[in-house]
Amino acid sequence: MAQFTVSEILEKIAAGESIAQAELSGLDLSGQTLDHSDFSGAYLRRTNLQNASCIGINFSKATLILAELQSCNLTAANLESTVLTQSNLSNAKLNNAQAKKIKLQGASLDHANGIDGCFDEGDFSTTKANHAHLERASLIQAKVDQADFTEANLTGANLNRSRWQEAILSRAILVSADLGQAHFTRAVLVGANLSKIYGTNATFHEAELAQAIFLSAQLEWVDFWRANLTGANLQQASLFNGSLELANLTGADLTGADLREANFARANLTDACLDNAKVEGAMFEEVIGLSDAQKTFLKHNGAQGLV
Repeated sequence: MAQFTVSEILEKIAAGESIAQAELSGLDLSGQTLDHSDFSGAYLRRTNLQNASCIGINFSKATLILAELQSCNLTAANLESTVLTQSNLSNAKLNNAQAKKIKLQGASLDHANGIDGCFDEGDFSTTKANHAHLERASLIQAKVDQADFTEANLTGANLNRSRWQEAILSRAILVSADLGQAHFTRAVLVGANLSKIYGTNATFHEAELAQAIFLSAQLEWVDFWRANLTGANLQQASLFNGSLELANLTGADLTGADLREANFARANLTDACLDNAKVEGAMFEEVIGLSDAQKTFLKHNGAQGLV
């Protein structure tokens, strides 16, 4: 690997030459224009790229551990298999970035913009992405364990088969997102908006979902075992064949929800609203908190397990 100075790098870029595989650790490239240049496989540990313009840059398989990329413009960048562990990408632009298998463990993405980006199979473990914009982004099979996405916007994002174990998504917006087969075990989604999501076969074991909004969500075969859904809005949601055993649904609104074949065994339904819900074949064995009127409604409409 070759070591270049900043001026040499800029000269090479101006001449259309590649910087691939170069050793560039610790350089200060802040504010520089590096658009459409080739840094593939380069080593840029602790390199400063703050406020740099890197539109369409090729950082594939490059190493940028502990790099400074605050407000860096990485629009349409190639970040496939790029290592950005513990790097600072706060306020960075990652719109339309191609970042499959990107490694972002422990990185900061606060207020970053990754709209329409592809982050499939990426590793976001312990990443901080407060207020990040990831509308329509793809995170298929991404690993997002223990990450903090508080108030992030993931509207229309594809999170299919992704893993968010113990992640924080409080007040996040996931409207119309694809959560099919995604795992949110012990995740915190308090006050999150999950209206109209596709969440078939998603897992929310012991998740904190108080005041979450699932309006008209598709949640067939969902697993809410021991989940806290206190005050959640599940109006018109489809929970067909869902598992809600031991879930806390105190004050939850299930008006018009499709609960057919769902399992509510030992769930807490105190003050929950079941008006106009479809309950044929649903199991309510040993539930607590149902009023006599609700029990009558459930029995009359084909629910099971009621004494």
